Amino acid sequence: MPRSRATQRARSVGMERIRLLRPPSRRCRGADFAAPVLHNGDSNSDEPRNRLNTPFGASGAAKIEKTAPPQGRSRGGHNRAHLRLPPRHSAAFGRCDITLPLAAPANELVEEALAGGTRLFVASYVVAENAVALRDSDFVFFEELFARAPAGTLFLVLETTHRQFPAIARAAWRGGGDAVAAACPRVRSNRGYSLCLLKRSAAPAGVEGGEADAFGPESEELSELFSRFEEDDRRQRRKALDEESVG
Repeated sequence: MPRSRATQRARSVGMERIRLLRPPSRRCRGADFAAPVLHNGDSNSDEPRNRLNTPFGASGAAKIEKTAPPQGRSRGGHNRAHLRLPPRHSAAFGRCDITLPLAAPANELVEEALAGGTRLFVASYVVAENAVALRDSDFVFFEELFARAPAGTLFLVLETTHRQFPAIARAAWRGGGDAVAAACPRVRSNRGYSLCLLKRSAAPAGVEGGEADAFGPESEELSELFSRFEEDDRRQRRKALDEESVG
């Protein structure tokens, strides 16, 4: 069978096109975490490109545990599919518990990822199932993550309600201070918003305001947006209480 054009294009730049089966259910547990997904390798290193040298995968390859046969075709069977990403990056998936401190055993993989050079994290979870636990923990996971994360770390919160975004961002600011920038880009889900948190380098001495601080903890734009999100959260809590009283 002739290869598709997409496959030919992918292989021309050193990528293997693979097809991954989706999980049996799209509903994920509240503490599920699509974990560290990007690691920058050293392009000047003599280390072989296919060597697995991080807790989550390879410098130059992604180790993805999915249901796929050796050739990457989705016909059942449990195998490891290696996706080559130019120039020297790696990607992987894992779990942690965002309702617990970073040092908790459930978050061991996150600590290893931080030490191993991971700079991009993507969280996808059902916050409605964890809202009480997150508030009880005072969002300590996010505070400790940004206290530990080096400059250049990007954290994306996707596929969840916007009502907890203000609390997540404030926890990140407690941990990382003014170096943490927050933004809520408009997307088609989440009533038009998702949350991006970036730990930047410190602003140059003597520089005040400007784009570097446009999305920091004192941002008027974010303050107005977060006020709307918090009002939505209060409205949702009142609705839940009313439903409980009726029941």
